[in-house]
Amino acid sequence: MQSYSIINYRKILADIIVPAKGRVGRRASLHDLRGAVEQDMLIDAAVRERVAPMLYRCLLDTGQLALLQRRQRETLQRHYHRNVLTNIKCLHALGALLERTGAFGIDVVLLQGAALMSDVYRADVGLRPLSDIDLWVAANQLPMLTRALRDLGYRRDALYATHFSKGPVTLDVRTDLMWADRIAARRFLMDAGEQAGVLQRARTVSVEGRAVRRLDPWDEVLYLCLHLLKHYADRLIWLVDILKLTTLWQDEDWRTLCRRAHYLGHVKAMRVVFLLADRLFASHLSERGGGAAVVRFNFMDRRLLAMWGRDARLPEWSPLVFLAPSKGSVAYGRYVWENLFPRRSVLQQVFDAEDDGRPWRLYGLRLKQLGLKALRSLHPGKGFRR
Repeated sequence: MQSYSIINYRKILADIIVPAKGRVGRRASLHDLRGAVEQDMLIDAAVRERVAPMLYRCLLDTGQLALLQRRQRETLQRHYHRNVLTNIKCLHALGALLERTGAFGIDVVLLQGAALMSDVYRADVGLRPLSDIDLWVAANQLPMLTRALRDLGYRRDALYATHFSKGPVTLDVRTDLMWADRIAARRFLMDAGEQAGVLQRARTVSVEGRAVRRLDPWDEVLYLCLHLLKHYADRLIWLVDILKLTTLWQDEDWRTLCRRAHYLGHVKAMRVVFLLADRLFASHLSERGGGAAVVRFNFMDRRLLAMWGRDARLPEWSPLVFLAPSKGSVAYGRYVWENLFPRRSVLQQVFDAEDDGRPWRLYGLRLKQLGLKALRSLHPGKGFRR
């Protein structure tokens, strides 16, 4: 039996979900996975990459589902139907929440998967998993939103103060688009004035018959690029989201995106994500986003990209390189320091520990954790080599 690495299974999934046109050379495909073990591993990879429902629909629509054995077909079908039910519950809960926020006059902006359900995935509610619902609100409106959630029966997480849950529905509320709620120095990635501009450009859409705002298309693509890199580019679904958002874009849309990236100082991050998409999907995003082609990658950038090609994810320190703020060396120094050694409340969340009045213990655990991660990065496991 031929052995495939994680990155090869990811490539098989990519070719099924977004078939490439004009690809040079042959890659492993579903036809090569004849054994039950290999097909199980493909489904495991689809679940891990959060594209199992999408895989089922693509195989069903193209007549390739018969290539899987019966047990694997039934497993994928269960994943799809379970996701339909979960997403319906999430959207119903979101509709009830939006009714309450509208009554309170709370301005809510949908982010990520929940926002994409209003157009990109509207035709099939079960296509994209919603692990949670991401909301962006102004800091001065968070207390009102908290009261509204309490009235609706949501419970606040004991460690993560802006996470709320009710049954299968989880809400991730943030007051800063760049996640500065946890790491204050992340505000250097996009300052208050720049975020105010993003908020002003947000457009109104309808979800469950209720009006709500989401980022405009160009801000949304740029935000998804930053979110993907923050999480080490280790999920295929995030690249698929970007591809589906930009499928019908014209030249002017790409020029607008490049201007927006230049203005906000994230051309490099966008360029990196385009390259990752090109390697998996032959998407030609780098070519279409030609305004970002002037970026020059240094040795460290190229090293990180090679590690992604080998391990199917970027190392945990990669955001310090690819998400570096463009607001001077002092801002960058604070960004690096606070990401490595965040405040005590964040370390309590990291280590699931109570505050016992001994901060040195938490920072000692953090030093040990960073040391172990550094050692693992020096001796990575064997993986696919290009």
